[in-house]
Amino acid sequence: MARKGDFTTKLKQTLARRVNDVCSNPQCDNTTSGPHYESQKYTLSGEAAHINSASPNGPRYNRQLSEEFISSIDNGIWLCRNCHAVVDSDDCNYTAEELLTWKQNAEETARKNQISTKRRAVAKSKPSFKELWVHETTNDSEYVPRQEVLKKLDGWVTNSSVKVITVTGIGGQGKTSLVGHWLQNGNALTCRNFEGLFYWSFYSEQNVQIFFKSLLSFAHNNYNLVTTKLREQEPLEALRFVFSKLSLCIVLDGLEVIQYELSSRSKGQFIDGDLRNFLMDICLSKKDSLAVLTSRFDIVDLRQFSKQVNHLQLSNLTNSEAQSLLQRLFVGGSAGDYSKINSVLEGHPLALRVFAAGLPREKQANPISHLNLLMAKLPVGNKDLTQKINSLLSHYERSITNIQVILLSGVSLLHKPIDENSLLALSLKRLHEKSHTVEEVSVKHELSALVISGLVLKEMFGKKFRYSCHPIIREFFRNKVTNTDGQGRLVGEFLANRPSKLIIEDTETLEWLVSAIEVLSESGDWLDASHLYETKLKNGLIIKQLATPEYGWRCSLALSNVNRKDIRPISIFSVSPTSVTNTRAFYLNAAGQFSLMMGDLDNTIKFYNLALQEMGTSSSYLNRAITFQGLTKTNIQSGELHNAHHCLANAMEFASKRNPDSFFINKLHMLRGELHLLQGELAQAKTRFAKVFNSFKLHRKNQTDFRCSSAYGLAEIELNRFRHTIAERLLDEGDKYAGLNQRQDLRLKGHYLRGVLHYQLNEFEDSSAELKKAEKVARKSKMEYWLLKISIMLAMVNAKLGLKEKANVIIEDCVDVSSSRKFGILKVDSLIARAAISLGNSDKHTTEIATDSLLEANRLAESLEYHLAFDFLIPLQNLIEIRNAG
Repeated sequence: MARKGDFTTKLKQTLARRVNDVCSNPQCDNTTSGPHYESQKYTLSGEAAHINSASPNGPRYNRQLSEEFISSIDNGIWLCRNCHAVVDSDDCNYTAEELLTWKQNAEETARKNQISTKRRAVAKSKPSFKELWVHETTNDSEYVPRQEVLKKLDGWVTNSSVKVITVTGIGGQGKTSLVGHWLQNGNALTCRNFEGLFYWSFYSEQNVQIFFKSLLSFAHNNYNLVTTKLREQEPLEALRFVFSKLSLCIVLDGLEVIQYELSSRSKGQFIDGDLRNFLMDICLSKKDSLAVLTSRFDIVDLRQFSKQVNHLQLSNLTNSEAQSLLQRLFVGGSAGDYSKINSVLEGHPLALRVFAAGLPREKQANPISHLNLLMAKLPVGNKDLTQKINSLLSHYERSITNIQVILLSGVSLLHKPIDENSLLALSLKRLHEKSHTVEEVSVKHELSALVISGLVLKEMFGKKFRYSCHPIIREFFRNKVTNTDGQGRLVGEFLANRPSKLIIEDTETLEWLVSAIEVLSESGDWLDASHLYETKLKNGLIIKQLATPEYGWRCSLALSNVNRKDIRPISIFSVSPTSVTNTRAFYLNAAGQFSLMMGDLDNTIKFYNLALQEMGTSSSYLNRAITFQGLTKTNIQSGELHNAHHCLANAMEFASKRNPDSFFINKLHMLRGELHLLQGELAQAKTRFAKVFNSFKLHRKNQTDFRCSSAYGLAEIELNRFRHTIAERLLDEGDKYAGLNQRQDLRLKGHYLRGVLHYQLNEFEDSSAELKKAEKVARKSKMEYWLLKISIMLAMVNAKLGLKEKANVIIEDCVDVSSSRKFGILKVDSLIARAAISLGNSDKHTTEIATDSLLEANRLAESLEYHLAFDFLIPLQNLIEIRNAG
């Protein structure tokens, strides 16, 4: 007869299987099952022990725990008989908290041992094979193999010409678990000459530079490479060296978190151009390396590599796959029931998992009635998948404990995993705020239950356990914080105070503060959020110094996208008088500036126009002038030169009213000179730049920037006239002033123009060196427009150096990216460069490519009024005519 609190037989088996039938005591590790002398039997020396006793007189009894919890899997741990006896007889030394830690660590070890079984076979056959799973894949204990998909992947990996495999599909389809299962349990790693595997999840760490450093560290620690090569070079250069020596399998999971989403024109493009260049290098590698990518979006940055990239678009689960998954999740019913559930939930794996997690026990044998009840609550008419999943999550929320809801909303706060100590501290703080007296061990039990459900992912990173969840779940439960009275402020203050550093010097610290600003803004505590942005982030200056414009974009969006009644007038720089309108316009302008830094012109224009709508005719003249200045820069980048002239005229008009700011006026003169230059009006451009250059004294710190910028502008004019001696002298002048203020953006332009100078002088090695210096600065500052401009020149230099294949790939990428991001001027430049590179060969096909490129460039330059382009177009057209005549 079962006693109160006893575990069921099925639960005992589950406890044993979750630790691979090994005792959970880290000092023991004894296997608890084995063969019996009779062939049909086995021996068992393990037992399911209670972490908290069911009996008041038993070890580690906790009267606050319910009878249901006492008999649940959360309160169980698998031990050998000896260890079970020891921990129960000495409960003072073996606390519930320690046993819970044993359990978690034992399950983590079992998971790693399970996924390494196949890989041990690989390592045994290839002793040099190394691997590093920097982050864990999702728990695939309930994974349903898609056999046809796995066969397709196996076929692709055997083809050494395939350099990249992309796995895409809507969120929750199991992309991560599919790739993890394929590599961990199949033969993929033995089908190709791989020397190692490196797995990285951008869900866990979104910083591309940290990924590069981790990959370089992996290469340095495991392979006999020349270490100075890895230490002295820039990350991309060092990685090119690595992939010239090694054949590695690189897995990049969750790329959608670093791809553009809001802009239809650039959707799916990488926010960080470095990653695009890294993958391009893999596509061009002569070794057998392979990159496996997962994302909710298409990988549009690799479109030109049709021969090297294979795409797998995941479809929904079939009825048989859904039945297998639901059965593993203890959902009962007939084959027809499973088919109906799969049909209603559109074969979406996450939807099926949430449905199973929220299914009441009494409904497990008859799930259809529960499904009908949930769907009946949705609005009549078209019920899309998002509505269905939100309905499932709403029911799931009601089916779990209050502690678990608080834990899930805590896991959902950051855009990256949250460490265990912070999660527990925040959850306890929120519980105590609600007058709930709860011990930390109880919160850990509830957290363990969420991990077991598969809806929360636990991983070890940086010597800490960290927790995350699917973006769909994150969005749902994050709203529980911001929509609950008082909780948003409490959580926001906790996030803001969590980083102990006074100086913000990394993205991990920045993530806490940016999330605090978002939570406070969304909760109605706008003034506190704005104060954080002003004091901790120096009104965005810290973000610019760290070259993380996406964080600035998140802050400015949160601070501007709120109800007007929540905004308070604040004093911001020289924008006056202070008002709600001016304050909101300031943050909309900031959103535009950060969007422009990321090269997202759609959102740049959107936010600047919203700022103008907000200000109407009543705002400060300077604020409106700043907005039109931003629109002028945007239109120059997009090639809309006519619109740029119109916006610049407006900026000049507003800036000239009421005590005009001479510094701001000169910024507008520089923009006017740039417009004259692009339109081929070199004399007018020279007049503007010379006026600015002569307007400022030599050594005043706040004036050297203008002398530097104008000197570079004058040098660019002389380069277009091929006056190399004068151009070099002006570049020396500009470099002198750039060095005084350590302005990296100005140094970038100086390196770029020197690259052009060396190219014109046929000094191609020197040109490449200068352009790579400029590229380094542009990458560090994430200046996408300049990166593309530099890449066009690098393509031409590579062609002159005999690197034709690389030159062709780079220039095709430039044509593609400039077109999709609508960088009109750069689209013309890239087409002209493609023609010039093609004419380096004398065959008929390349001449046709050049002809078509020049025709398209001619039409586009004419429509943009980009008349400077014709100085380069006409000589190439003449060359084609000579060839055709010959």
